[in-house]
Amino acid sequence: MTTIDETCGAQDLDDLKKALPGVDVDAFLKRVMGEREILFAVLNDVYDEEADTPVKLFRALAANNNEGVRMEAHRLKGMAANISAENLRAAAAALEMASKSGEGDLCLLLHHTVRELYPLLESLKNLQENSR
Repeated sequence: MTTIDETCGAQDLDDLKKALPGVDVDAFLKRVMGEREILFAVLNDVYDEEADTPVKLFRALAANNNEGVRMEAHRLKGMAANISAENLRAAAAALEMASKSGEGDLCLLLHHTVRELYPLLESLKNLQENSR
């Protein structure tokens, strides 16, 4: 399996910022104490763990499983906070709250969350493919 590492084409901080839409790379690096190896390890975990999240969310919604939506949204919110992806974190938080309360348009909130997640997943996939 290819992993994201220093050879991914994002040789400097500016390249990495361009490669990760929606992620505050400066804040993320601060969170991992400037350790790029940790940053890349976390990004690999994110891609591996979140690639099927949209499918899980849509399946739970289709099955009227609000608790399943809430749990996935909660997990996604935590991941987004860990990598400093604020818009994704906020979208997942709104989806989590709505699925818990039963108020709000879950379908609309789910679509908004997935719209925030897909560019990140695509970027992570590209970084993996560009790593040697």
